[in-house]
Amino acid sequence: MNNRRLAFFLLGFGVLVIQWSIAPSLIFMGVHPDFLLVFCVSLGLIFSVKEALVAGAALGLVMDLLNGRFIGLFTVAYIAVGFLAGVAGQKVNREIYFTPWVVSLVGSLLKAFVILLLLKVGGLAYDSILHLKSWLVGAVLNGILTVALYKPMMRFRRWLMMGLSPLEVRGPWV
Repeated sequence: MNNRRLAFFLLGFGVLVIQWSIAPSLIFMGVHPDFLLVFCVSLGLIFSVKEALVAGAALGLVMDLLNGRFIGLFTVAYIAVGFLAGVAGQKVNREIYFTPWVVSLVGSLLKAFVILLLLKVGGLAYDSILHLKSWLVGAVLNGILTVALYKPMMRFRRWLMMGLSPLEVRGPWV
């Protein structure tokens, strides 16, 4: 395994640990942040569609296995988010602060919509109107987190590309 894959694996594992240990205690208006979504959006914007799709599939599958209820529900949702972020990263200027927030906001709503759609197709009754407020609050919260964590992810990218230590990397967003 090369250094880049190892770095992605360790970072993804760290995000997964944060999602399952710290995120449930960080509650804002009844919603906790989705660090996995923030990670997928950041990867898609900063790196490429491929990295975002792989991260979304792997982390979504682990989330499905840990939840133990519906295998594939989170996997499909995070793959859709990773694809959206990867395509947006190729089409828009990702150096603007507004871009990660908008992509994360749309990605959060896309994830909620995909999960709702898969539950409806599966024949499960789910009242989406009751959860609309929590989806919107979660989308805004994830957008704020994406903007806050975007600068360290840009530093991580430059570190991977240049082979420097993370403290030696300088440039825009750093």
